[in-house]
Amino acid sequence: MAKFCSNCGEPLEDGIKFCASCGAKVEETEAAAPQVEETEAAAPQVEGEISEPANEPKKLSVSFKVPDFKNITKEDYKKYGKIAGIALACLVAFIVLLSAVFSGPRAVVKKFVKGMNGNVNAIVDVMPPFYFEAMDMTKKEYKEELREEFEDRDDDEKIKCKIKKVEKLSSSDAEEYRTMFEMIENVVDDFDASDIKKFKSVTVKLTYDGETETEDIIVFKYKGKWYIADMFF
Repeated sequence: MAKFCSNCGEPLEDGIKFCASCGAKVEETEAAAPQVEETEAAAPQVEGEISEPANEPKKLSVSFKVPDFKNITKEDYKKYGKIAGIALACLVAFIVLLSAVFSGPRAVVKKFVKGMNGNVNAIVDVMPPFYFEAMDMTKKEYKEELREEFEDRDDDEKIKCKIKKVEKLSSSDAEEYRTMFEMIENVVDDFDASDIKKFKSVTVKLTYDGETETEDIIVFKYKGKWYIADMFF
């Protein structure tokens, strides 16, 4: 065990009787070096610190592969082109279907029947713009006349309509209607009968006042929209 001078605190060599630093007798000043009890210091705890759980679940890692557009082959262009073509065809078919449902011959006939049940806006909707000019009347004026007619009705029963079929008008019948429309060209400056592209016949079963009858309602397509033809002649 190391020895230290009790007078000056310097270390002492073994076997000497006097301190080499201060000259004090070793027998009288011999003292053991103070022992410091070593204890393992606990790690300081930081307030608010949360220790990680021993069995922390692994995080799911998802990666996406970005195509290398610089190295796309001719086969890749064909494959992606086919996919894009199919998607475009589906979109066009969906648009055509919506157009047929909401603005095709069936929709126009249903709106016309709705108008005959008292909805003047529906009636005006199935008439082309040149019709009002041919009558020298605005849409507003025509609506007023229709309202007066509907107010004079005594019954409240509605017309019920069931569409049976839609078919292309025969060439001879279509030509007859087109000839009649050409007569309107004489009184309407910006109307051209050649702008009428299609004629169709809509067969409907109408029920009114307990009686049912089948009628063929002729419709035509003018500048991308369908209208009722029979109300003009």
